[in-house]
Amino acid sequence: MQPKILFVCGFCSLGFDTYSNLDYLTNTDYFYYDNCEAVEDIEERLLEYYVAGKYTHLIGHSMGCFLISRMLAKLKGDQLPVKTILMNPFIENSISSAIFGLVPHPISFLFKIPKWVGVYPNGLTFKYQSIWSVPEWELNNFQQINYCANNFDMDEYLETYKTVGNVVVIYGTCDTAVAPLSLRTQSLLKTVTKFIPIYAKHEPFNDDMSVQINLKNIFMCELPALDLY
Repeated sequence: MQPKILFVCGFCSLGFDTYSNLDYLTNTDYFYYDNCEAVEDIEERLLEYYVAGKYTHLIGHSMGCFLISRMLAKLKGDQLPVKTILMNPFIENSISSAIFGLVPHPISFLFKIPKWVGVYPNGLTFKYQSIWSVPEWELNNFQQINYCANNFDMDEYLETYKTVGNVVVIYGTCDTAVAPLSLRTQSLLKTVTKFIPIYAKHEPFNDDMSVQINLKNIFMCELPALDLY
């Protein structure tokens, strides 16, 4: 039986072709959200969308992994996915998100930042990207990042991953948009079913061709029943 996949997208990807290089992931629906939408509303909408769609597999990228990790704790029985793949998960504070978290959440919607600030100090989300590209300079509300920064609960996520089982993490070793492999994150390696490092930045699917091929091979191994082309 072919997997039915729900791909939960990352922060500020609505309206851009961020995931177009993943078009080989057949039978996949993409869950987007506006960066002005309250995280609590996104979580409610995601849960309803996932349950109604009867998806068998979950894939998340960046903030999408934060949303998935919190949703998994609410699923029961046959609602649980066969496999969950978390790609460069935003589930612990990076340098920039920790700074954004200092702003009181009730007024965080008043502030806007260009996307590149969110991947400080690297400034780029994939190898050949130009910092002068339009998506990098478009001003975005950072209330969602602020919310995440103040609501991370790694202990809860680890307990959830243990309970749910079959959780795979793909981690870009050159990524600066999410937290580096800290001592706290080391427990993540011991908890998830598989931890796959990949020499890439925050968007490995948009990196150079060798990285993209490597990523596709990973998906072929993790989703053998999927008809990848």
